[in-house]
Amino acid sequence: GEINIPGKVMYNDTIFSITCIREKAFDGCSGLLSIIISDGVTCIESYAFKNCENLAYIAIPHSFVISYVNTFYGCNAIQKIYWDSNNPLNHITQFCKDSLKSIILGCSVSQVGSNAFKDCNGLISVIVDSLNKTYDSRENCNAIIQTKTNTLVAGCKETVIPESVTSIGTGAFYGLSSLDSVNIPRNITTIDDYA
Repeated sequence: GEINIPGKVMYNDTIFSITCIREKAFDGCSGLLSIIISDGVTCIESYAFKNCENLAYIAIPHSFVISYVNTFYGCNAIQKIYWDSNNPLNHITQFCKDSLKSIILGCSVSQVGSNAFKDCNGLISVIVDSLNKTYDSRENCNAIIQTKTNTLVAGCKETVIPESVTSIGTGAFYGLSSLDSVNIPRNITTIDDYA
């Protein structure tokens, strides 16, 4: 089923904050299909969701700042991620690169590392929240574009590079063996290493 992890809970008239999901907290929960983590939760420890083999959807809030190694180890069925954190995306995508179909970047994301979608060969939909001040996915391009510099920083096999993009960033398409072709508009002046 679905689990919503709140940022606060009340017990005996006392409010407690939930700030961290502990190591192996949901280890082997094969019935877990969806996780929505609320604001206030700042960390997820190693193997917290290890071998949740049917987990298909994850929502990460902007309060999230620390992810330990192998948090989603064995979660090979993740298809959709809502990501509103400034932690590098590859903390999750490294475990679901074969199953991931869709990612939505929230309005709080202000940094995306290089190689964000490395080896995510099934990824076909990339959307950036229209209220995000740093990135966009203009013209339904299925990519993450740094708005200020018009640099495509992360793409997928369904990316259509808009004419307004002037550069392709480091690792934007790195490791996408499913990428058949990309039409590069004539306004592109720079293609960075390992793009």
